[in-house]
Amino acid sequence: MKIYIRLLSLFLFFLAIYFFSNVGLQNSVDSPQYRLTQSIVDNHSYSLNSNDELIWPDIIYQGDKIYSGRSPGESFLAIPFYLFSKTADKYKLLSLPYNGFREGIVAGSGVEASTIMFNALFGTLGVVMIFAVSLLLFSDFNSSYLTAIFYGLGTLSWKYSSTFYRHTPHIFFLLLSVYFLIKLLRNTNN
Repeated sequence: MKIYIRLLSLFLFFLAIYFFSNVGLQNSVDSPQYRLTQSIVDNHSYSLNSNDELIWPDIIYQGDKIYSGRSPGESFLAIPFYLFSKTADKYKLLSLPYNGFREGIVAGSGVEASTIMFNALFGTLGVVMIFAVSLLLFSDFNSSYLTAIFYGLGTLSWKYSSTFYRHTPHIFFLLLSVYFLIKLLRNTNN
C-alpha cells in the first residue's frame, strides 16, 4: 500500500507542477492544435476561424476554408478536457490567467488554459512511465522513483507539459510501447 501512496504522490506532484505552470496558448506552435479541438467540438468542423491571428503560419488553405497544419490526433485526445473546461467555465469555476490583466487575455482564455490540463496529464503519465520502465528494468523502487523525478523536473517534459504542444502524448505512448515491449521480451524468454 505504501508503494501506491508514493506513486500517487509522484503523479499528483507532477500533475500540479505541470498544470499550474502552464502558460496558455502562445503562438502558432500550439494555437492551431487548440483551435482544431475547439472547432471540432463547437462547430463540428475541421476548418478554423480565419480571424485568429495566432494560427498563422501553421495553417493550410483549401478553397475558402482554413485548416490546421497540425495532425488531428492530439486535438481528438484533448476533446474531453475542452468539454470539461467549457463546463467549468459555464459554472464560473475558472478564472482568467493573470486575472485578465495582461495583453492577449480574452474571455475564452480561462477555457484555453484549463484545456491544457490535457498536456499536463500526458506529461505526468510520461513521468509515471519513466518510473515503470525503470522499475521493470532495474527492480529498485527508490532509484526508479528518483529517475522519474529527475526526468520530470530536469528535461523538456516540463516545458512541453505546460502548453499545448503535441509532444507529451507522443512521449507517453512511446514509453508505454517500450514498457510493453520489455514485458513481452521478458515473457518470451521465460
